[in-house]
Amino acid sequence: MADVEQQPIMEGEQHATEVAPAQSEGFETYNDATAVPAETKPVQIEWKITKIEENAEELRKLFVGGLNRETTDEQFREHFSKYGEVIDSIIIRDENKLSRGFGFVTFGTIEATDTCIKDKKDESIHVMQGKKVDIKRAIPKELPPSQHDSRDKVFLGGIKDGITEEILGKYFEDVFGIKEKTVSLKRDPEGKLKGFGFLTLDADTDDMLKSDVVDKIIIVERHNLNGTQFHAKKAAPKNQSYNYRGRGGHGGGYRGRGGFGGYQQPYGQMGGRGGGNRYQPY
Repeated sequence: MADVEQQPIMEGEQHATEVAPAQSEGFETYNDATAVPAETKPVQIEWKITKIEENAEELRKLFVGGLNRETTDEQFREHFSKYGEVIDSIIIRDENKLSRGFGFVTFGTIEATDTCIKDKKDESIHVMQGKKVDIKRAIPKELPPSQHDSRDKVFLGGIKDGITEEILGKYFEDVFGIKEKTVSLKRDPEGKLKGFGFLTLDADTDDMLKSDVVDKIIIVERHNLNGTQFHAKKAAPKNQSYNYRGRGGHGGGYRGRGGFGGYQQPYGQMGGRGGGNRYQPY
């Protein structure tokens, strides 16, 4: 039998296993040398997100706006208790103890927070004392202003060789439940990765859930996939930079109890004494 000429491996190509010389065209082999159609080979991913595995507070905290000024702390907490354990809740009040019309809730689990947000699709659920309230995942305050806008496109940076659109697509579907999306990685004319790309949620995705899943991705910020780490930020317009200082800084703001002070509300920043909270509504 004549020797089969081995093709050189070009830069950027990834081969999980050595191709068997007798392999039929259109097939790939696994480690057990069993030939299977190439299109049926599953994409294997390994991921680790510390903030999800540790049930991080950053993913369990909600901003609640548009409150009836007569809503009491007890009514506020009772409304959210139906989703599970409420670790803390607060209606932000002024120096005269009058409600400012918004507050924060921290659940005991990420799952309870996710379920509460999904219920926004039914406009009859999140109504308190006759007024429909606005619920968003609270964004850590030290993230820059661009990360508090509502967007459907995510910048992905630090992409290493071996990470493909297909791998990233499976990751975002498995971990964040995103099925309708497009992942595009930027390459040079020779096909080599430039180290960044974009995740875009399809237009037919529900706007409320689209906004939340993007918030969740950027709160996690650093994602570990197949032994490498990449970072995610809401994609900025072309005239803005993706670079920022990251976590830390941006102190100040209104102080509340229980770590809920120091935030920016949708209508502008509250001045004040600095303090514990690191969250903005979006």
